[in-house]
Amino acid sequence: MKRGSVAACAALAAAVAVCGLRALPYPFVYDDVTHVADNPHIRTLARPLRFFLDPSTVAVTPTPATEIYRPLATLSHALTFAVFGPGPHGFRLVNLLLHAVNAMLLLFLVRAMLSTASPENAGIAAPADAFPWAAFLAAAAWAVHPVNVESVTWIVGRSNILCGLFFLAALLCRTRGEKEAMGRGWWRAAALAAFALALLAKEQAIVLPLILVACDATLAIPGRRRTGGRGYAAFFKVAGCYLILRLLLVGRMTQRGGWGGGVGEHLAFQLIGFATYLRLLVLPFGLRLDYVFYPPFGKGAGWFILSAAAGALYLVLLLRALRRRSPYALGLSWIPIALLPVLNILPIKAVANERFLYLPAMGLSFLIAWLLAQRPGGGRARLAASAAVVCLGLLSARRVGDWKSEFTLWRDSAQKEPRSFIAQVNYGKACNDEGRSGLAVEAATAALRLTPTCEEARGAALHIRAVALMRMGRAREAERDLRRALEIDDALYLRAALAHLLAAEGRGIEAAEGLQDAAPRPAPPHGRPPRGMADRESGASESGPGMGPPYPPPPEGTATRSPRGAASS
Repeated sequence: MKRGSVAACAALAAAVAVCGLRALPYPFVYDDVTHVADNPHIRTLARPLRFFLDPSTVAVTPTPATEIYRPLATLSHALTFAVFGPGPHGFRLVNLLLHAVNAMLLLFLVRAMLSTASPENAGIAAPADAFPWAAFLAAAAWAVHPVNVESVTWIVGRSNILCGLFFLAALLCRTRGEKEAMGRGWWRAAALAAFALALLAKEQAIVLPLILVACDATLAIPGRRRTGGRGYAAFFKVAGCYLILRLLLVGRMTQRGGWGGGVGEHLAFQLIGFATYLRLLVLPFGLRLDYVFYPPFGKGAGWFILSAAAGALYLVLLLRALRRRSPYALGLSWIPIALLPVLNILPIKAVANERFLYLPAMGLSFLIAWLLAQRPGGGRARLAASAAVVCLGLLSARRVGDWKSEFTLWRDSAQKEPRSFIAQVNYGKACNDEGRSGLAVEAATAALRLTPTCEEARGAALHIRAVALMRMGRAREAERDLRRALEIDDALYLRAALAHLLAAEGRGIEAAEGLQDAAPRPAPPHGRPPRGMADRESGASESGPGMGPPYPPPPEGTATRSPRGAASS
């Protein structure tokens, strides 16, 4: 490796470290608890094949097994546990290291794309080595982009990072094989193997064959034979085998029904999701765990119109770039292709979430690289790009601080998205855990206002508010909330809470009678209310578990701690 490449890789690693090292001592938050901290399956490597044959090993509860299949990520958690032990610092350190490696791989891929494109196609007259800053700044922008904080700081985001690692490795192996006649078969086999591993890390890698088509269609590489359909067939076969395996083990491809009241509204939500992703890539402000979207043909009509305009403009730019065979066509096509699995073509429990941008954001790097490469002597452009990267890094470092604890994480989400029931109810639970009963009452009350008709969701919020009221000495109000919650769900943990309250009030006989009549139903995992709630009154759509959990829209299919939700997507 050349000295310049070593320096560039070291700088990328340093940038990742500066932005993310402060998160190492942070505790387990969000779905880290069910997927890692409390997951008994990752505490032994005695039977590693079980991760690939039993989807329920993904978390402590079996619920996610009906929604996701990412065995490689679960195996990596088991390996991390074996090396570093149960503390969160080791898991986050591995995430940071893998993310830094991905930034380096992206650097090499961008350089390869720049150096192989012909001058008439690229609009430049020199290879990528003449523009080291173009490739470096493009990779650095991705490495420190705020939308990637969720995937890196959140331990369960490991699936995104591993998927990105093998996705980039597959592209690099395939690119190398296209350049060299000797060993072409071996490079091709390595690319296929890396693709298979990317799929086992996360299903979003399924778009790799389409990315290959886009690369070949948008970059005129001198001296290379046209690949033709047979060149992609092996990759499509690997994708097909993966889909069959996933269907056999998980039993379904979708996570929910369509968004909205019909096909038209569902398509509108897809467009809104795409526009939201574009906004997050270009203007990464207001990042949060949960995004709420009102019906596109109702309260959300204004945002839908803006989304439609943004989508139309993007389509015009893409078609124009393709017609002119502009190098920008690769970056412009990469973003929507990489987003296909999360645009609700097959409905998932989210309209938009930041973690889904880990792969698509690489398309932005290609756009940045081509922009800088076409200005070989442009010191001002280089300076402006460097300043932009620094700004992105500062935003990322600030965003990392939001993951300091459950309290800071949900406080941030509730403040930025006050319409989110998921954010409010989790914030209320976090306030209770921190002993901030007054704030817990406010958050639970706000959550109740957001779910006036969804009884299951109301029961969760009532329980949280009752706990806070008990601690504040407002026993009558707490009793009222608990009895209302029991009318919704006659669960044993609610009975126990009411019995505790009555006993404290000197009503022991009444408390004992209440427990005797209780059905033997266990409390939800980690005290969490059941999934499947939505703000049906306002029509708002929560991006987390969609019409889903009363808690955060976590990783990928879980039911998090107490007031926490699970975004199995």
